[in-house]
Amino acid sequence: MKILQISDVHFSQETRNIEKIKKMLNMIRSSINLSEVDAVVLCGDIVNKNSMDLHSTFQQFKNELSDKPIPIYISCGNHDVNRKLIKPMFITHVNTLNSNDKIDSFVLDNESNQFTDNTKHFDQYQDLIKAEINPEIITNLYYITKINDGDKKIGIFSINSAWFSCGQTDDYGRIIFPRTYIYEGIRALKDCSIKIFLTHFPITYFAEFNRTEIQQLVASNFDVYFCGHTHRNESVVNYSSESGIFSCTCPSLTSLTGHDNNGFILHDFNWELMVDTVLEMRFVDGLYVEYKRQGINLPVNELKKDKIILVKAIQDKKSTVIDYATKKFCMFEDDDISFLDIYNDPVLKEKDKIRSYTSDLQEKGITENKNVAFQKLLDKDNYVIYGGEKSGKTALLYRLYIEYLTHFLSLNYLPVFIDMKHYYKTTSETFPRSIKEFIRNEYNLSIKY
Repeated sequence: MKILQISDVHFSQETRNIEKIKKMLNMIRSSINLSEVDAVVLCGDIVNKNSMDLHSTFQQFKNELSDKPIPIYISCGNHDVNRKLIKPMFITHVNTLNSNDKIDSFVLDNESNQFTDNTKHFDQYQDLIKAEINPEIITNLYYITKINDGDKKIGIFSINSAWFSCGQTDDYGRIIFPRTYIYEGIRALKDCSIKIFLTHFPITYFAEFNRTEIQQLVASNFDVYFCGHTHRNESVVNYSSESGIFSCTCPSLTSLTGHDNNGFILHDFNWELMVDTVLEMRFVDGLYVEYKRQGINLPVNELKKDKIILVKAIQDKKSTVIDYATKKFCMFEDDDISFLDIYNDPVLKEKDKIRSYTSDLQEKGITENKNVAFQKLLDKDNYVIYGGEKSGKTALLYRLYIEYLTHFLSLNYLPVFIDMKHYYKTTSETFPRSIKEFIRNEYNLSIKY
């Protein structure tokens, strides 16, 4: 799954700024193949000032980035909130929230502190989320959406970390977020095999009393964490007591100071192996150029590690089987042609010819012998396949073997191919003492499997 990470676009109403951003977005189009991108994460600060219309600006961003529709998932940045609408009394009260329990009570107890009446400063952002993303769950401070990548369900939990970014002082060490909402998100994503945490402010910007618990919750329950705000790139793998998380801070797309590292990041995730190939592009001398490419192993717990080892062994086995079948069945000397290119399903019948006619219908020439589809062989029933010599039995078994290896994660069956002729003809090799031993040998797995 390829995900394009962009942050801190900072559209303004100045013509010069708009033309510059359009030019940079067009250069993204020319520097990577956007047709291969599955999703975009925009880590906040779409606009430079919230006095602009956030929705129309987002539409402009989307149209300039790509001609084809690409899902874009966003988080709210400090420039996306209208700080002029933040009431002084609201600021004063929030500054007294010096524990996680007080923050949770503040956002949950609407009657006493009227939290929902003090969120006008990010109404535009909320309207944008409802119109453009249509999430499965949306609250004042987070939304959740779920997407599919093959047989993997990906859950995206995007928080509004800028809800209390009043802009009066440096936000570092002052950002707070309700712990109770993180718990809600974790529960809502239980059915997702991959969980992504999306925020504008890095968690390191949170107040110390709030940061420690939020960091632990996110690291223990999410696989990837995207953020922005700092205007510089940082890719870090953080480990927790149970598992860990890969966090990636995106550089700014455009510069406010003239000294930022402008650019974007393209992620290429292999969820089965839990690997991300990270390509960082930097804006240098008027062009986006490849700055750094690195492979990241996403942190996993012991259970996931074992599964990844097994998946890798299955992928290696699949390549070996295809190569062997190609040599065995292909008569061509063309390196580009494999067994899968030339294979055709044989005609399979439920019964042999002798039993295919009933006595009363035999004279009329009417048969009950139905064809058997290849896909039916993948169900849970047991089959005995027999036929004449050179009728395609062995080729069919190799094709089934490859199909099971290809779809192991969805079919949840590990194929075992035992060629008894091999042991019959070989005197130096004894038949494995158990199927377990045979599987370990075939897939190069350790004794724990």
